[in-house]
Amino acid sequence: MKKTSALFAFALVFLAMLIMGSTEAEAKTSTLHTFFKQEGDGLKYGFKDDKGKVVVKAKYWEAGHFSEGLCPVSYDGKQWFYINTKGKKVFDIDSTGENYWTAGNYIDGVAIIAVNDATSGTYLIDKTGKKLTVNDYRYIKRLDNGYFDATSNDDTHSILNKKGKVLIASCPGSPERVTNYGFLFTFDGGEKSVYNMKGKQILSTTVGEYTLVDNAVWFAKKENADKTVYNWSGQKIGKVVKSVTLDNTVECYNIPENKLHVARNKSRKYGFVDCKGKFVIKPVYRWAGEFRDGVALVEKGTASSQQKYLINTKGKTILKFSKQVGVIRFASKYLYLEKTNPSNPNKPLTALVNLKGKYVMKFGKASDFGYMGYIGLNGRNKEYIPFEQKGKWGVISGDTGKVIIPAKYDNEYVFSVNYSDTNQYIYATSGSRTDIYELDGTKMGSYKGTIRNWVH
Repeated sequence: MKKTSALFAFALVFLAMLIMGSTEAEAKTSTLHTFFKQEGDGLKYGFKDDKGKVVVKAKYWEAGHFSEGLCPVSYDGKQWFYINTKGKKVFDIDSTGENYWTAGNYIDGVAIIAVNDATSGTYLIDKTGKKLTVNDYRYIKRLDNGYFDATSNDDTHSILNKKGKVLIASCPGSPERVTNYGFLFTFDGGEKSVYNMKGKQILSTTVGEYTLVDNAVWFAKKENADKTVYNWSGQKIGKVVKSVTLDNTVECYNIPENKLHVARNKSRKYGFVDCKGKFVIKPVYRWAGEFRDGVALVEKGTASSQQKYLINTKGKTILKFSKQVGVIRFASKYLYLEKTNPSNPNKPLTALVNLKGKYVMKFGKASDFGYMGYIGLNGRNKEYIPFEQKGKWGVISGDTGKVIIPAKYDNEYVFSVNYSDTNQYIYATSGSRTDIYELDGTKMGSYKGTIRNWVH
């Protein structure tokens, strides 16, 4: 009997531990959403939970969004401080004078603090409010790969890591290209320099050609010559023959960890090469687009009779598109398609396909959706698709393929996307009224008439 009681007691303790663990996990993953109330010509901001319950009343003149458990707020737009998800102040931002200070959201444990004037005053802080940078910069820009471009008063640029350490100091030019392995700077006079992530310069010249492809650099001392391939430590690792030409070099830099790149051979056929310029997928296509999330669009045939395919990194066809499909566009985790509508040529039929080649929203009668447009969020790999349903318009997320803003607006042109380090919004403007949504479709509120500039 005692043994049974002991086992029962242990079971109760274990169950309690599971419940506590679940509660803690839920607390960590709970989200607070910004909302606002209009007061005269201004707005006051507060925060609601996922169920719409007000957790923090609308009392702030300025507010960002919660990220990593913290949010920047201000009563007057000058003195900023951070609060936690219970609305409690965690720490102040130490600002002096009457300058207009702003505090950014946290990404990877780092936030940008900036003073809005012509003097130095921009710096990085950690999640305790500790200042990470030794120098104050005129401007700090967050780079997509987790590093920062810091501009000094003399217009020189430095690259910082997320600990505030200077990796590349005082370059007389801005980073022209950024990869996951290093940076390409272009200086006044045309000099180009390539640095690795540790701040070591591995190449520098004013002549020849540079091509960056993730974990390698192609460099030719003379134009239209074979290229020597270097890794980001400056070691020679191969050679690319001059007959191999990258097609969309800019796109190569903007797609993280893209190991295959579109290239043409001397017959102007398209295929995909690795970082050393070797064809991994043979050049048999009349056109090809860069890989995104393991898939790429390619085209065979002639100019008058094209056939488009979705392929994987082994060159295998995932989906063969109908020749009637005229528009195929990536929208985050989906492909947006258009084809001619026989009953109304001015309003094409539309569909969505996921990256496995499965239609999640079919053409025509299989779906009640009409024409869909396209809103991009530059550099953040998120896209939003305005759609028409029964004469009204809403927005679909390119990440989930689901409706995040219901179809209730008069046309597709009411939608726009704003992004900054502090705030992310989707606007829906109709007449004198503007509805504001977070990027997941959570409605923040509406305002009427002309108000102060609330995008901070």
